[in-house]
Amino acid sequence: MSEIDGRRMVADTGFEVIHAARVGDREILVAENMGALDDQRYMKAEYTTLGLVGQYDRMTYSTSYLDVMDEYTACLRYQIATVRDEIGRADHQPELFTAAQCSPNDYGRDITGEVVAVKPSTLRPEYRRGDAQLVFVTHGSGARANPRGSSVYCYHLGDGTETRFERHQILGVVTDVPQWAKDVGKQSVRAYIRAQQEFRRNFHD
Repeated sequence: MSEIDGRRMVADTGFEVIHAARVGDREILVAENMGALDDQRYMKAEYTTLGLVGQYDRMTYSTSYLDVMDEYTACLRYQIATVRDEIGRADHQPELFTAAQCSPNDYGRDITGEVVAVKPSTLRPEYRRGDAQLVFVTHGSGARANPRGSSVYCYHLGDGTETRFERHQILGVVTDVPQWAKDVGKQSVRAYIRAQQEFRRNFHD
């Protein structure tokens, strides 16, 4: 994405974003270019990122704003259903963890190997749930005591996926880890150990 005079543009295509909504890992958008060919005045596109790299795909064009809005809302409904299904597969605990359930985020403490809760405000609205808050910390310059860096690498205990947060986004170390998190956490620890072993084998070969 780029900006011209405060307007959000789709790269250098001449299309200006007029509607956009992000759900899960995908942003659905509508853009217009009044100088484009008659049959390409309006565009529906989807935007995803992988690290620092973003890409557009699933683009459709039309001279009809309503036709493009039909496509836009249909894609949104599909993405909402996809994320709802994703959350349903890891539906352990919708209730959020609070500071009262954690020891403070003490920067003098090494949190490597700990189960921590991230601040709800860090998560996208659809993921503001207890089972999305809990992560098992594996490493990172921000995980150390008196850290010089801020990166905290970890596994989500809701679904076992790898992720990364900043140290200031950590609410604290969970004082009473629920059983469901312990069960998933064991899998995450095993996955981390396997990854470390694989790295060592590749590094020494």
